[in-house]
Amino acid sequence: MPVPPLLRPVIRFSRLNAKALDAARRAVEEDDALRGRIAEAVDEARVGRAGWLWLNRPEGWERQLAALVDARAEADADSDLSRRLQQARRELDAALVASGRADDARRAAEEQATRARADLDGERKARRQAEERIADLEARLAAADVSRADLELDRDRLRAQGAEAKRELTVRADEIAALKDRLAEAEERAGLGGPDAVRLSGALDRARQATDAAARALAEATAELDAPAEGNAGTEPSDASSRTVRRRRRRTAVRLPPPLVDNTPEAVVHLVRQAGATVLVDGYNVSMAAWPGMSLASQRERLVDALDGLHARYGADTIVVFDGETGGRRPSTGQGRSIRALFTNEGETADDRIVAMVSAIRGAAPVLVATSDRELRDRVRAAGANVVAARPFLAVLLR
Repeated sequence: MPVPPLLRPVIRFSRLNAKALDAARRAVEEDDALRGRIAEAVDEARVGRAGWLWLNRPEGWERQLAALVDARAEADADSDLSRRLQQARRELDAALVASGRADDARRAAEEQATRARADLDGERKARRQAEERIADLEARLAAADVSRADLELDRDRLRAQGAEAKRELTVRADEIAALKDRLAEAEERAGLGGPDAVRLSGALDRARQATDAAARALAEATAELDAPAEGNAGTEPSDASSRTVRRRRRRTAVRLPPPLVDNTPEAVVHLVRQAGATVLVDGYNVSMAAWPGMSLASQRERLVDALDGLHARYGADTIVVFDGETGGRRPSTGQGRSIRALFTNEGETADDRIVAMVSAIRGAAPVLVATSDRELRDRVRAAGANVVAARPFLAVLLR
């Protein structure tokens, strides 16, 4: 049989691709005789129900073929859906595994963060303790250095005073000896005697004995002062000498605990709460910062009233010093005051009075000076006082 023209290009293909299949389909569609011969040559078992209907084309074959196509499409869709469901289940299982691993990793991270926070808290606590220990050691070292310096100054001063006293005693002893010689000469020349001469000679002898005894005592004291400096260098002082050093130790400013810093209201409250604390106030310097538009008398009244309240709250010994010429009298500020308010003497400034008061106060309790005068701040800080400017002091005073 002759090969239809559409099939000639693909007749020798062992496997038909989509283009060859389309050519074969059109050749069968267009050639009824060819389709009839193919239908006689094959049965339904070989080409399937849809292929048999398409070749033989009985009545209603198109409707039956469409139904088969729809059924096949539904089966393909169900199969595709089944595959997609299986893929979704596999992906869900993988996601659950990944989620479990993520939860495990999160719990491990939280535990590690908890341990890290605990370690960090421990590190911070250890650092604070170390800083406090260092601050304490620095304060003790500074106090020890000041004590040694003061002790050396005291020794040098006493040695100088001792040398001057020895020279003075030597001069007085020589004068007494010269007087006794002159008295003896006078007695020999004048032939004097009797009770008056005896009393005068005895008085001179007693004076000479007293001078000799004073010289010996001074020499012993000088030797005791020299002995520690030469024989005990680098050793710890005895209890008695330690007490002497403590009595003579120059004042040092009180160190504030962290996180407090100088010249703040919090530092003021901390210092005035300390047992034995003293507050010295540069009167007009502070009152001018608080009430600049008032008269001086009104400023004094208000400042003393406020300081009374500060003393009532915290109990610190409080003294305010005003420049003035009233001979040291306190201003007229009413009765029942719990603080001291002073005017300076003629020729004396409040700065000088405050510096002298800082130097005169003994003990380790804090001395807080309230002033914004830079020169006075430097002077009292050098004298060992804690210093606060007027503004932060007023923040506490006027609460």
